[in-house]
Amino acid sequence: MFNVPEPTALIELSIFDALSASVTFGTAWLVEGDIDVQVLEQALARVVDKWRLFAGRLHKELKNDAWFVKIPLGTLPADYPTYSLTRSESDRPLSSYLPLPLQTSSPILEPNLYMPSFLPTSNEEYERLSHPLASFHVVTFPAETTTSARYGCIGLTLPHGFVDGVGAAYLCKGLVSELEGTEWEVPPLPLRGLQRSSMHAILQSESFIRPIDPPQIEPDKVQTSKGMDTKTDAVTERKGRILIISPNVFALLVEEVRAQSSSPYHISSGDVLSAWIIKMLYEDDPLTNKSVMIQSLASFRHLFASFPKVNLSHSPHNYLALLPIPPLPVALIRKAKLAELTQIFAQARNAFCEYDVSVFFKQLTGILPFMEGEDEGVVPLVISNASNWRLIEIDWSKVGAIKTICGYRMLHEYEKVGKDAVQMIGRLRNGSIVLDTILSAEAIGKLEERIVELEEKYKVSPSKSRLDVGL
Repeated sequence: MFNVPEPTALIELSIFDALSASVTFGTAWLVEGDIDVQVLEQALARVVDKWRLFAGRLHKELKNDAWFVKIPLGTLPADYPTYSLTRSESDRPLSSYLPLPLQTSSPILEPNLYMPSFLPTSNEEYERLSHPLASFHVVTFPAETTTSARYGCIGLTLPHGFVDGVGAAYLCKGLVSELEGTEWEVPPLPLRGLQRSSMHAILQSESFIRPIDPPQIEPDKVQTSKGMDTKTDAVTERKGRILIISPNVFALLVEEVRAQSSSPYHISSGDVLSAWIIKMLYEDDPLTNKSVMIQSLASFRHLFASFPKVNLSHSPHNYLALLPIPPLPVALIRKAKLAELTQIFAQARNAFCEYDVSVFFKQLTGILPFMEGEDEGVVPLVISNASNWRLIEIDWSKVGAIKTICGYRMLHEYEKVGKDAVQMIGRLRNGSIVLDTILSAEAIGKLEERIVELEEKYKVSPSKSRLDVGL
């Protein structure tokens, strides 16, 4: 056990952090090349020494059931670990885990390779073990032959009850700056002593209104099939799968949808991809009297600018709330054109405001109920657009990576809780879209078929969809 050396700051984490206190944030980069662990460690040590928040430890205040991070502000003793960096060597080549080169659809790289079992898996374990907050694990794979390419995997694990994907990206960008020897904006040291969450104070005392209405579904315009039962006693097995959409295919799809859209709001590529996913998964679903509840968290760092005490721009903590997307009836999904579904996502994204954060805060604190579970005819689908984090685009060339083959994002074991999940984890440098999914074999099959159809529609050879060119 390691006590945080004094003097210290004690920063209260928000209820948005507590939402993820029972899971870890795990991400990984599969790269070609020999990874220089010593160079990586030297840069990591410099980052954590400068950004003292990551040198802290998690602490729970039992009286108020609140989480804090205790941050050392002074000189750090030599025996106080500020990070964790470990490595392992696989006894099997990469091709025994994944087909090479990667295809449009491929198995995930098992998380236990880049998130070893000795790492904490919750805030409670981080506190009990007094474990450093930032943990890197490097895996090397033996070459097939003496002339074959060498591969490795760089894994990053953080307590999700402390940091979100944007925060992980901040940490990695600081790390790359240290590797490149360039300046980066180091967040200032916090003040000594206890600091309560300013977000809690604002959300408890302020009222907010919507400047833009969220999308609404008019029930009388959606015809359903009478008497079709939405209940099922079957347990559907879900597995992880990586799907790749080639850049030319996706660019043409986005261009076509934008041309067909009459939305007053800008149609983003994420809007198109979200709508395409739900359209492809449910356009043939016979249970037209059920609805799909899209659970999509969006960062609200750009909001609350009018409150001077709140500066979220460089904070790594969880600042995520649900987008105001209404439950989408399967009957509507089947009937609507892709451009029409895209407009729903665009309107929800543009309507997202402080009001939604306030509602989500009240739901998390028990003041308001969550919609989930109120209607047996509503099924959840998690869609996460993490592409703006740019995590997959981190350049590891300074530690020996020739190119990034793929990226991975551990999806919180959704397969064990019966949730379908699709995460857009970003683009490779050649523009390929990477989707990390937890879906049934049937659902994966639908998306695989639709990707092939897109390739045929836009005259893109499937062979060009392989990830022969990495980052």
